[in-house]
Amino acid sequence: MSWSQISTRGPVIACHCLATVAVGRRESASLRWPLFMLVVSRRMLVVARDLIHPSKLVLRDGPRFDLYEQLAKEDGVDLLTASEVIRKGPKKVRVYMVGVAPVFSLTEFRVKSGDEVQIVLTNLDGVEDLSHGMCVSKHDVNLLVNPRDTRSITFTAGAPGVYWYYCPWFCHALHLEMRGRMIVEA
Repeated sequence: MSWSQISTRGPVIACHCLATVAVGRRESASLRWPLFMLVVSRRMLVVARDLIHPSKLVLRDGPRFDLYEQLAKEDGVDLLTASEVIRKGPKKVRVYMVGVAPVFSLTEFRVKSGDEVQIVLTNLDGVEDLSHGMCVSKHDVNLLVNPRDTRSITFTAGAPGVYWYYCPWFCHALHLEMRGRMIVEA
């Protein structure tokens, strides 16, 4: 079926995907509208919409969430409300926070230079396209957290000073307010 035949037969929704989608084989005569056009590595695949069922929000279950729940239980915090900095030893700190447009639950936290810092961030927004994240200036940190998801990142705190962290994903009219300071002490 050529592009001109496809484009004149009904609506086509184009979406760019980073991975291929496995679907059953269908004869072109049995394809019904609406269709998805998937573009992967400059190749096109036309798929009936009823074969694709994407998740709208992250389901908070499975081994990855078991890990985060285990960390939270160990530290006595609730991932959905946590706003705490917990020192885990002389050179290790775990920071729990949540993001809800347009703020982080912590606007400031303190660590010591050389500390291994693990940030555990939960996105509480329930809108399917409202991702948050966290970048920390001068620390090569950039984290994406999809709606209702929890993610973590670990890095070493640099030289003493004030380092801004912020949400790199436009999430709200007050997006620029979604920021805070990591204060690194000597």
